[in-house]
Amino acid sequence: MCVTDIRLTRRGRFAVYGDGEFCCTLHPEVYARSHLQVGDVIEPSRLGALCYETEEKLLRERALNLLSAREYTRRQLCDKLVAKGAEEEMAAAAASRMEELGLLDDAGYACRAAADMARLKGYAPRRITQELRRRGLSEEDIAAALDSLEEENAQERIAQILLSRYARLWEDEKVRRRAVAALQRMGYSYEDIRFVAAHIEDFIEP
Repeated sequence: MCVTDIRLTRRGRFAVYGDGEFCCTLHPEVYARSHLQVGDVIEPSRLGALCYETEEKLLRERALNLLSAREYTRRQLCDKLVAKGAEEEMAAAAASRMEELGLLDDAGYACRAAADMARLKGYAPRRITQELRRRGLSEEDIAAALDSLEEENAQERIAQILLSRYARLWEDEKVRRRAVAALQRMGYSYEDIRFVAAHIEDFIEP
């Protein structure tokens, strides 16, 4: 195939035409390394390799952009890239490259996320485990994250939440039901919730 035209696109990439027809678009770096010129004869296999290299380059840039905006787990990043049209194999390769660069760290993510859920949201270990699994983290990373948390007494934590968020617990049955449901969603057992609600005076500091 003969390269009949090369045009710079609005996105700063290079559209390559062969035998008068559009063939593909190349990333600027890929194009520069290829040394392609109008009039060159290029094998379809080489052009295919350049196109694949372009896709890899663009996918890595997309991964970098995503990670610059917020933190992702490996699975979340792969799912996001696939949702934007990437093949699973290429998405996985891009994620691996982000790990090599130190921009993707599931173990660190698990510890930070667990700490935030425990401290800011008051989640119990059960709910934290559910959330970390949902984000695609391994059981090993989840276990290490839970081990890194400060050990808390579940009943004392329930009492803190009830006293700070549900002041009308003993005046309004609807508030009481809402509090119980909320605490169960946060991962606390119904037995602990019921015990604390029945003995809340014992948890109030004099």
